[in-house]
Amino acid sequence: MVVQLILGHHTFSLAGHDRGSYVAFRLAMDHPGAVEKLAVIDSIPIIDHLERMDWRFARDWYHWFFFSQKLKPEAAINADPLGWYDAIKPGLMGKEAYDDVVSALTDPVVIHGMVEDYRAGLAVDWKHDVEDRKHGRKIQCPLLRLWSRFDDLVDHFGDPLPIWRSWANDVQGHPLDSGHHIAEVRVSSAISMLRPSTDRPFLICAASSSRAAPFASEIALVRSKRRVPSGSSISSSPSRMLKKNRLMVLPSWQ
Repeated sequence: MVVQLILGHHTFSLAGHDRGSYVAFRLAMDHPGAVEKLAVIDSIPIIDHLERMDWRFARDWYHWFFFSQKLKPEAAINADPLGWYDAIKPGLMGKEAYDDVVSALTDPVVIHGMVEDYRAGLAVDWKHDVEDRKHGRKIQCPLLRLWSRFDDLVDHFGDPLPIWRSWANDVQGHPLDSGHHIAEVRVSSAISMLRPSTDRPFLICAASSSRAAPFASEIALVRSKRRVPSGSSISSSPSRMLKKNRLMVLPSWQ
């Protein structure tokens, strides 16, 4: 929210993928007057994960619980970053995006930030969800829910739309023909779902430092009338901006 205010955007639309969707969800819940539209991709609220999970989820998503431990996750990943993230290949996303991902994954500061996000999910984020539910708070803006047809979220939790409809009154959505890495392998499809225009700012929260970089290659970083202030520490390079801030500003969908 602070970043958007610095950029001069008091209202905007918001999208998040994977862990980034939790940032988007929390911002929309805590600042309902600022978020005009919300899109969440490949996620359900953390409290719903925890209440619905079983041994199959613990087996397939074990990193949730490993990353919640102190220090050991960083030590394990930093010992062999590309061994840990061995599913990420240049052919999946192209050399430029791959090199940027590798640069992020071999930076211990980035790894610590990524792991801390998981720790927060199991330490404080779920408590915020419980409080919101207890007091009947819901997303006030239209919510678009997208998910990867070839990922395993639906296998574990079923249709995500009824889950999200317990958190918002105006929910639409459907799957995309993609695996989990939508930003790398289905850039055009994801962008078409968000339908960017040039009149309103649109913020994307990425799940990692570089995951949303392909979006920035197809859409100008900021295409609204307001630009990044001169002298700002935010870089004009999409990948560098993501690496520094884990987000980027794009136009809104209509």
